[in-house]
Parts: sequence; structure tokens; C-alpha cells
Amino acid sequence: MLPKQLLLLSLVSLGQFSTPLFAYRQATTGCEFTEDFSVTENVQNDEERVHLTSLPSFFINKANEQFQIINNDTSGQGITLGNRTYYQAIVTDLSHRNQSISYILNRKYTELTLSIGLITLQGAPVHSRAIFEVYADGNRIYHSEPVDKNTFPEKLRLNINRAMEIELWVKPIADNETSGRITPAGTKAVWAEPLLTADRTTEDISPAEGYSYEIKTPDGFGISVNKDGRITSINEASGNHLPLCGQTRLGGCEDAQLIKTDSLNNGGFSFTHLVSDNDNNRCYITEYFRPEKNAIKWTVEISGESSAWSTSVIPWIKWPANESSRYWTAWSSPDPFRQNANYSNNNLVDNRWKDPLVTRPFSDVARWFGCDPAWVTSTSGNLFSIPIVSIIDSNSTYGYSFVQSPDDPLLYLKLITTREGLVEFQHRYHRIDSVHTLHFTMYLVQHEKDWRSGLAWMTRHYPDYFEPVESAKNLFGLSAYTTWINELDTLKLRKMGFKFNWKTIFDSPYPDMFMPPAQKMENIWNTGGSCACE
Repeated sequence: MLPKQLLLLSLVSLGQFSTPLFAYRQATTGCEFTEDFSVTENVQNDEERVHLTSLPSFFINKANEQFQIINNDTSGQGITLGNRTYYQAIVTDLSHRNQSISYILNRKYTELTLSIGLITLQGAPVHSRAIFEVYADGNRIYHSEPVDKNTFPEKLRLNINRAMEIELWVKPIADNETSGRITPAGTKAVWAEPLLTADRTTEDISPAEGYSYEIKTPDGFGISVNKDGRITSINEASGNHLPLCGQTRLGGCEDAQLIKTDSLNNGGFSFTHLVSDNDNNRCYITEYFRPEKNAIKWTVEISGESSAWSTSVIPWIKWPANESSRYWTAWSSPDPFRQNANYSNNNLVDNRWKDPLVTRPFSDVARWFGCDPAWVTSTSGNLFSIPIVSIIDSNSTYGYSFVQSPDDPLLYLKLITTREGLVEFQHRYHRIDSVHTLHFTMYLVQHEKDWRSGLAWMTRHYPDYFEPVESAKNLFGLSAYTTWINELDTLKLRKMGFKFNWKTIFDSPYPDMFMPPAQKMENIWNTGGSCACE
């Protein structure tokens, strides 16, 4: 069950922009237009406003596509759009492909204001067009009309609702005047003066003192839960209490209203909340905490109140991170990004090999399960293949793992971690309605202080995802991927442990031609290569 794909994007030199024009038309829910953001020159001294360009950004560098971050341009030139010059901007060459750049915001901000447009160079094609989109925790909060160099400038004010991650997208579109061809050469997409507004009442996700409920396993491991249904601590059998907290939230939704608490037969408890978003979509979310051997089973059920809608379902925990705290997951790279030496706050994917079997300090990274859905390749470093996060800490007696059940429908799953010890499994693009109930199951597992013990628990608990069926064991052994189709010395190869020969298509006239155009089985068809194919 591995879906997904990868993030990409672009760099640019800002020397010779002409026809500085720029974009916007229409917004969706959560967005409004304004004539003036009242942005002053001393905005950096305003504790409530933060330039997005001052924060670390993450994207995947592919071919010649990169993003350039302009933060307090010291040359005095900046970027002139319309009748205004900006000294903070995000810029990329418009490509034939969709491009995106993401920021992990740690749920600290409520609003994003920015201006977005296209800039063309002298002699560039006049038909370049694109659509701009903004996503908050996977939910699209802005979608523009097609933008070209003649689109009248508009400014946007977006409600990002304390999102963990935002993504800025630009998507080139074909033009009828160019016979459906995309002609982006010489055109640059710009996000100008992107400003974040800090949340004055930022949600406190630290564990509150005291608790109302305790769920304890037969082994003495347990958790405490407060009256609002939030985990407030892990309780070790030794009497050590770790101030871990956790709960499930829905992307873009307001604070949940607790409407019911129930005790369960096996010593567990359930908590039901009523949750709503800015469009007045509402749903009920019930979380069940049940004790099992060395683990707390955490189940989430979500049912809508009326018509269908979509948002991200996000179970999260926050580990009390310190200098000794380290974590592990089944990552394609433990440290996928490196700071770009040429452009500040611009993190490029680092494809150098790093030992994947070693734990790392907590870091701000968003990883897709399997592949990023936007791209077809799965070679990027910001991926993970098994839904588990194991945590090792000198302040705890044991190691702990946060496990997402692979039995659940993992359509678009994203794992986000932060330096502060926050871990989120973001389930994106699921539909919520009154007919169907969404189910997700997680486990908090106590084990030895080694990430391999957490993975061992998972392999025992979900053997079908790790152990092959009996018939597949006949294929265990050495194999080859070759054009050879003639007789083989079977006895000799078996003594060497050889089991499987996979015929390549290198000798075929075109890729993916797996069957030759022969009319009968006995016909011999010449591939034009070094051998004949029957």
C-alpha cells in the first residue's frame, strides 16, 4: 500500500525583468481581497507579522527548476510590480510542469497576505498563462482564474487557520492561441510580500497539569487524558511520567466542542467532539483509547452531519523534545534537505546517501507515504514507506512508537515532524458525510530503547504486510534482469542460489513492448538486437 510522488521547483535570476505586471481575480472560501495591507517598512519589528521569506522553505529541485527567495534585498532594486517595489518575494521560472514550495509553520499563524503575478522578460512569448493555488494542511484555500501578463493586480488575504504546513503552487496552462501548447519560456511566477500574522491566542498544546482519566495496560504502561479528551502524559511502570500530549484535529476546523465522554468495558474511555469549519460544515469525531499489551490502541471515527465535504484528518502527538531526543521512521533519507548556500532560507533536497538505520534529532520535515502524489518518481528523500515513528530519549525508561495502522485507507498520507517534537499523520482528501464513517487506528507502543523494537512490534502485529505468502518463498534467492532467452544451466544456477530470470526489453524497438507482434507461438520474430525473441 504505497501511493505518492514528489515536490519540485525553480530558481531564477532577477536582473532584467520588463513588463512588470501581476495577477489576481477570484478567491475561494477563506480568502478576501483588499486594497491595502497597511504593510509598513518596519514590519519586521512587529511581533505579530512575520515575512514568509524569512522562514525555511522546502522543495524538490528538478532539472533547472528552482525557487529563489528574496528576503530584504540589499541591492536596492527589489521587484517592481505595477507601481510598487517589493523587497520580499518568492520567485520561480514558469515551467512546463506544476511547481510548489512548502513551509512548515508549526500552527503559529492565522493569516497569510500576499500578492501574486507573472513577470515576463523582453522577447518572451506573450501567451504564457498560469493558475496560482495555496493549500493549508492539504486543503485548497485559494484558486486563481487563469493569469497572464495583462491580468489586473489583486492582493489576497487568506485565512490559514493555524495550519501546520502551507504550499504555494503555480500551474502553467495551455493557450488556444498557441494551438494548446504551453509556452512558459521567459516568464516568472512571483509571490510578493508574503506576510504571516501570528496567532495571539496560539493553541497551547503542552500538557496541562493534572488529568481526569487514566488508561493502563496489564504491563503497567499507561496514559493520562484530560477532561477534553487530550492525552497529557505517558505513565511508565517505574512511576516516571513523561509530559507527552496528543489528540486528533481536522484541518481548517475550529476548536472542537466536547459533547460526550464514555467509559469502555476494558478500562478505556471515549470522547466525542462536534467540529466545524469556516463553511459551516460539521462532523462528529470520536476518539477511543483502549489498553492492550504494551500498547494503547487509539481509534478515531468521523461522521458528517449533512452534505459531503473534505478536509485533512490529523492525529498528532507532541513529545517533550530535548537535546537527547531522537526519532526514526522508515525514511528514504533521514536528512532529506540541506541549506542552499546561494539562497538563504532555501532548502534543497540533498540526495547524498545517509545511513537510514540511525536515529536523528527531531527536525522540520514533511514526508509523503510512498510517493508524492504530484510527481511520478519515488526517488526523493522526503518519503517514508512504513507508517511508524519511533522515539528514543534519555529521559524515558523505554522507547516509544507512534504507529498508524496499514489496514486503514491510506489514500494520501503525509508525516510531518518538527524540531519541537510534534509528530502528525496527515490523512488528506478523505470525504466526510452522514452516510459513511471514517475509521483510523493508531497505537502508542512501549518497547525497548531501540527503534528496531518498535518495528518488530509492528511486524508481529501486521504480519501480512511484512511476511510474503507461502508461494512467494519459492522465488527467494538470486535473480537477474537480462536479455538472455536461450538455454540455461539450471542445475548450476540453482547451486548458486539462483531463482528468477526477468527478461528485459532492452532489445525491443520501443519501451514497454513486452510481447512481439508474432501471429503464432512457433513464429520467430527478430528484434533487431543481438538475439531472437520467440
